[in-house]
Amino acid sequence: MKNKVCILTSVHPPSDVRIFHKEAKSLVKAGYGVTLIAQHDKEEIVDGVKIINLQKPRNRIERMTKTVWSAYRNAVQLDADIYHFHDPELIPVGLLLKKRGKSVVYDVHEDYFESIKLKEWLPSFLRYFIADVFKRFEIHASRKFDVVITATEMIGKRFSRGK
Repeated sequence: MKNKVCILTSVHPPSDVRIFHKEAKSLVKAGYGVTLIAQHDKEEIVDGVKIINLQKPRNRIERMTKTVWSAYRNAVQLDADIYHFHDPELIPVGLLLKKRGKSVVYDVHEDYFESIKLKEWLPSFLRYFIADVFKRFEIHASRKFDVVITATEMIGKRFSRGK
């Protein structure tokens, strides 16, 4: 068997088309050992992908704290060769895994800088400030990861290594 790959998401369900069907199953087919850490009601193996369940959080704050750190603890215990994460709230997890000498892939599905400005749950007077702070943090952190995958070319321009 090739390297062990751990895919992490604190937001998406384990059956997510992009994460499970396109990535995890393709890696299994290529001979990798794949574990997916995601919100789920049980631990199981589906189509060769081991799913480690994260408890479903009661609210956004619990997801961004308790769920994230549970994902980290599970990831460390797994001791994979490559970690591939999908949610911006997992950036600190990715940084901690890099400090442990692991290969880390950040998969950017959307333009979070722009989407933060539209979050109705954030007070309107804070949205642009939070978006700007997040953009700076995301760019700085992404330089530490081995690979950054972006969903669109426009998002990819923000992450080009020369900028």
